[in-house]
Amino acid sequence: MTQSVNTFAFDLYKTHYMSEYYQKQRKDNNIFISPLSASFAIAIGVSGSTGSTEEQLKTALGFKANTTKDMEQYYQKLHETLPLVDPNTQYVSANSLWINSDFSVKSAFISATKEYYGATSEVVDFSKESTVTKINKWCANKTAGKMPSIIQSIDSQERMILLNALYFKGNWTTPFGVGGTTSMNFKPMDGDSVKVDMMHMHSRTIHFQYCENEILQILELPFGSQSFVMDILLPKADVSFSGVVNSLSETNWNTWMASLDRNKVDIYIPKFTIKQEIDLKTTLRQMGVTDVFNVQKADFSNISDADLYIGILSQNTYISVDERGCEAAAATSARLVGAGLREEDPIFMANRPFIFVIREVSTGAILFIGQKG
Repeated sequence: MTQSVNTFAFDLYKTHYMSEYYQKQRKDNNIFISPLSASFAIAIGVSGSTGSTEEQLKTALGFKANTTKDMEQYYQKLHETLPLVDPNTQYVSANSLWINSDFSVKSAFISATKEYYGATSEVVDFSKESTVTKINKWCANKTAGKMPSIIQSIDSQERMILLNALYFKGNWTTPFGVGGTTSMNFKPMDGDSVKVDMMHMHSRTIHFQYCENEILQILELPFGSQSFVMDILLPKADVSFSGVVNSLSETNWNTWMASLDRNKVDIYIPKFTIKQEIDLKTTLRQMGVTDVFNVQKADFSNISDADLYIGILSQNTYISVDERGCEAAAATSARLVGAGLREEDPIFMANRPFIFVIREVSTGAILFIGQKG
């Protein structure tokens, strides 16, 4: 089933990249998304929905051919096993339901979200400012302070807020030497070259997983005990970045991963930090998920007999990459509203836009995907 989740990861990233918002309104060329965080939140929505609402959500996640129970058990396995795979990295995924005090939620839904997603639930007063503070504090605690303000206010029509918080921190298995970092040019997607702090490592004695083909180079950088890795996809200089984005698919991904082989590599990677807020509602609509946002069509009758729809679906993300390793966090919120709202060592020179993926090795699950543009 991981293939289904990774298909969702690629679709989510590609749809956002091609969206009118990114192409015309973006503040910079970077993207950073957590498909896993988004999929946890959406999967909980599947557990609370029926009819075409349920089918649209399952189809977007890649579980169209599976039962909802199969999907729930898959996320239960991820939730329970991923925090344990590597004691030398930090991985936290937490889910919570925040329910307005005047709103009734079916006990079966509360039980299901606790069993399969480890979700906590709390009844609070949405009219109090202290509730915003309490929710933001929960999110900050789960993300080591990287997501301190996931919400700014709560609308009077909102009935329930569903949150997933995902946090990852890992040191490189082989760190970059600070002394090897120098100022070098980076050519962004548009505009003139800019100076960046470029990390450098020549793996004379250490081999890295590496491959290349006619369109890109791929380098795998492991964290900790090598249960988590970052894969960097660097389009070749004469290949368009959009062409590589469009080539992302589960089939190609599996082919590329199978092609990785141990190699000595001369590595140049820039230090970078990305912080974003992404409107997942717009992206999911383009992926065929429409009913959940329509008060007349949404069917969340497994949550409540009241008419509900999703008013806001957003994700806040953060990543920082340096010589020691990587720290990344995401918080996804779904806010339900009541009716009313080779001949020599290869050189891996990342001095131009590239795609990066953080995944867990044993399951292959993609935690994060993004681009440094």
